[in-house]
Amino acid sequence: MVSRAGQGVKCQLPLHEAVVPTQRAHTLPSRKAFVLGLLALVVVLALRYLVKVQVTVRWRTPAGLLQQSSSNRHCRNTCYKAHDGVCDEGRPHKDPSKQHYQQQQQAAQGMPDGVSAVHCDLGTDCSDCGSWLGRQAHESWSRAQLPIAFLKSHNVSVRSRLTSASAGPVNLTVAFTDPALDWDVSKYIQQEGVLEVGISQVFYTLLSGRCSSTGPGGLVVDVGANFGWFSLLAAKLGCRVVAWEPVPQFLAFLSHNLARNNLSHKVEVRPTVVAKPPGSKKVVVIPSHGIWGTAGIAGLNVDPVAGGRVAELQQVQWQPCCPASGTWHACSSSSNSPSGYCLRAVPASCI
Repeated sequence: MVSRAGQGVKCQLPLHEAVVPTQRAHTLPSRKAFVLGLLALVVVLALRYLVKVQVTVRWRTPAGLLQQSSSNRHCRNTCYKAHDGVCDEGRPHKDPSKQHYQQQQQAAQGMPDGVSAVHCDLGTDCSDCGSWLGRQAHESWSRAQLPIAFLKSHNVSVRSRLTSASAGPVNLTVAFTDPALDWDVSKYIQQEGVLEVGISQVFYTLLSGRCSSTGPGGLVVDVGANFGWFSLLAAKLGCRVVAWEPVPQFLAFLSHNLARNNLSHKVEVRPTVVAKPPGSKKVVVIPSHGIWGTAGIAGLNVDPVAGGRVAELQQVQWQPCCPASGTWHACSSSSNSPSGYCLRAVPASCI
């Protein structure tokens, strides 16, 4: 509306026309704030999802991120027993409906109830066992053949079974050999599902209060690990383990057992002897039957019942307990442990 009064000219706009620009000025910032708030909410939700996924993968997976890697999923049929309708890796059949048939076939091979004959390495009988998620052997295993194939090539039979309740509330699958040949370790594991039940129970009682499955845990040093019974038990309880085992056949069992139970990341395996002098070599005599655990230097500890028969002679390297490089440090000198080498025990300062 335009009105003229005297010499002045007055322009008067309708009320709604004067207010509209003011409303638009307020509306634009409000829309921007809404859009920015919406974007911020989307970002927060996305971050929460990513964090949740990362935590789930890292902490809720039994062996951590390593086991989720595609490079640790093994599914091949390279074992000579693949496609025979039985999981020959010492695992349940991938098809539950065929588990009864598998048990029948194991019994036909002379296996007692609950014991499986093992003919194949992990992940090499995929047609019957399914994929294996994890290591096929401990990372220290350096031979061209995987552990079970190595043992088979040396005419060593392999069996496995779950541990019994006598071992404490830990679930392990342990590989061993024919008790008719190994009258000690293999005999007790097959018959009782536990090795040296009294010592194992004491071992469990001591370590369960000192090691944690969620934290770094304590340290256990296993000198002469054999098939790995005590290393497995300690690692299962959350301990960090350093295990020495120079005998190739025993080392194969140890490597397989650690991989089978997804405990390789808890155990550092050293395929040497802890003693002095460094650089020297000795002959290890391994009995072909009797008490395999009596394998020793020059056969001085071999079970006499074995009749002196030797399965294999191996020259092994003596190893100083504290190498100059790496994470270990020099030992303190003493009459029983000259600086740099450990005779009877590994000083805590070396670990």
